Amino acid sequence: MNNKTQLLIDEYTASCDEPALKKFESGIKALIKKLSKEKPPANQFWAGYVDKWFVFYEKLKGVKPIFGYGAEQSALKGLVKQIEETCRNNKIEYTEDIAMRCFDKLLNLAARDQFHARKLSLRYLNANYMEIIALSSNKTQQSKTSTGFSGNYDNL
Repeated sequence: MNNKTQLLIDEYTASCDEPALKKFESGIKALIKKLSKEKPPANQFWAGYVDKWFVFYEKLKGVKPIFGYGAEQSALKGLVKQIEETCRNNKIEYTEDIAMRCFDKLLNLAARDQFHARKLSLRYLNANYMEIIALSSNKTQQSKTSTGFSGNYDNL
């Protein structure tokens, strides 16, 4: 607790009678307990990933994706970990810009492929991450250009 919070608590409690003080104290303890159990997002760029997914999916399918269920959130966390690992393995600094560009590349690769586009969901993308990245490698070898998930990570 910081000094300002403690001063506010002290100021409030000085003007309370004993029952109100006990109720206030138990409420504060319950709040602290609840907040200490809450976990921060798995990634500092979580909001960016979620926003990008919603915009991409709605543009592609014409409807907003369902995201309130644990399976979709868990799949996105898995994708985030795979993108982080891909960056780490290729000695690329994992910044918000790189993270969003990699996620965008992954989404676009999957959407351009007829087979993957029909099954587009976060769970599917997470389960087929390496296969989708391989599409980039195949296209790079054919066209001699980098799409970001190939041997040339300098152009991300």
